[in-house]
Amino acid sequence: MKSGVSCCVLVLAVIGGPVAADTRTFPEAECAYTLPNKDWEWLDPKLRDLSWSKTLVFARNQRGVLFTLRVREVGPFETLTSHSYADFEKEMLSDEKLTRLSGKHLLFNGIPSYQFEVHSTSGVQFRRIRIIYASDRFYYLQVSRDGDLEADPDVNLAILKFEFTGKPRPMIPEHDPKDDHQKAKREDFVWTISHTIVAIGMGAGILFGLWWLLHTREN
Repeated sequence: MKSGVSCCVLVLAVIGGPVAADTRTFPEAECAYTLPNKDWEWLDPKLRDLSWSKTLVFARNQRGVLFTLRVREVGPFETLTSHSYADFEKEMLSDEKLTRLSGKHLLFNGIPSYQFEVHSTSGVQFRRIRIIYASDRFYYLQVSRDGDLEADPDVNLAILKFEFTGKPRPMIPEHDPKDDHQKAKREDFVWTISHTIVAIGMGAGILFGLWWLLHTREN
């Protein structure tokens, strides 16, 4: 009888499958991550550590899609504005090793966030990056693969498997599309002014050249 019960328990365990092993919770960062499906495996997060953040998750599926989760504390003297997401993106692209493909503001679990895609200028790697300021932390989620991101169905799923374990507190106001319009107008204005100044300078240079030429001939 005991043998029969043991067999039933074993069968149920195999059929049901322990899902806890596929989820890792990080109380210190108030978040958790679940592997998208059975094709994924955990890797050593220390392989992805950077000086500005702590890597909590590094995972990979059988087709070579990689997921990385990094978190850092927002310092008490760090000032956040509606442009903080754009500033991070600009800084990340400043060394010209990555080319921006697209970017958009969106809500993630009710928190204003920003997602952008980049392509390595020295290789074939594509990355989809979502950044979130919440609860005095900066969350960095990245999915990457060698080739078109849309070619693998796990790319979208990988980001969605991240979740907050508590009630997240937003730190940046929700994006207003009017801000993009105002920014575009300012950039157009600056472009017009700079080109006008250049044109005036070139015109003045030509007039001075003609005057100098005529003055030289007279003498």
